[in-house]
Amino acid sequence: MAPLDQVFAVARQTLPDAELSILTFPASPNAAFTVRKKLPGDWSRLGNQYLYIDRFSGEALRVDRFDRLPASARLVQSMSPLHYGSFGGHATRILWIIMGLVPGVLSISGFLMWWNRGGAGGAGDSPAKSQANALRHVEETHV
Repeated sequence: MAPLDQVFAVARQTLPDAELSILTFPASPNAAFTVRKKLPGDWSRLGNQYLYIDRFSGEALRVDRFDRLPASARLVQSMSPLHYGSFGGHATRILWIIMGLVPGVLSISGFLMWWNRGGAGGAGDSPAKSQANALRHVEETHV
């Protein structure tokens, strides 16, 4: 296996303007080191740049720059920051929390409005029937 000093040196030399955020060790005997780096302007807090380093020679095998990926790959990589609301700092996270609570609040308020109108038993009265009941009530109280 390549020495870690060499792996870090290759990671620093490749995309030197990006900050190293994660180094993942090979998961299987033939796998490579995976380095994740963050360039200024990346949506993801951990970066969108991936570097693969050979575990034996310590050489860079492949560099996946976000801006050079096909549109479909960029879309897939953008899902996580969009899902967690981590692309715009705390403001978008707070907005995402509020947006996540809205469906539940609307469900509860809708149920309460339905319940206050009479629920399942009295909600089906037509306006004519309601008016007739109101007139009958007035006649009974004035007799």
